[in-house]
Amino acid sequence: MNLFSIAWKSIRQRLLSSSLTAFSVALGVMLMVSVLVWQAHVQPPSPGMDPSQQKMMRYMPVIFLVFLYNYSAGMALYMTISTLAGIVQTRLIKNIPTPQVVSPLTPPPKKKK
Repeated sequence: MNLFSIAWKSIRQRLLSSSLTAFSVALGVMLMVSVLVWQAHVQPPSPGMDPSQQKMMRYMPVIFLVFLYNYSAGMALYMTISTLAGIVQTRLIKNIPTPQVVSPLTPPPKKKK
C-alpha cells in the first residue's frame, strides 16, 4: 500500500467520524427546535398580538435552528426540558375546570309590566 492510499483512508475515516459527531450534537438542537414548535402550537396566542408578530413567532424556532446549530448540548437540554415543563403547565392550566357562578344573595329586581 502506498502512502497516498493510507492518507486517503485516514481522511475518509476522519470525515465520517466528524460528520457523525456533528450530527449527534445537532440532534439536541433539532430536538429543542421541535419542542419549541410544539409549544407554539399548544400555547394560545395573545389576544392583542399583531399579525406580523404572530408570523415572526411562528418562524422563530427555525431561526433558532440556524443561529444555535453549534449550541452546547447542556444548554440545548436545559431549553428542551424547560420548554417541556411549559407545555405541561399549559396543558394543566387548560384542564382546570372553570368555577361555577354563585347566585347572588338578593333576588334580582322584578320587572314592571
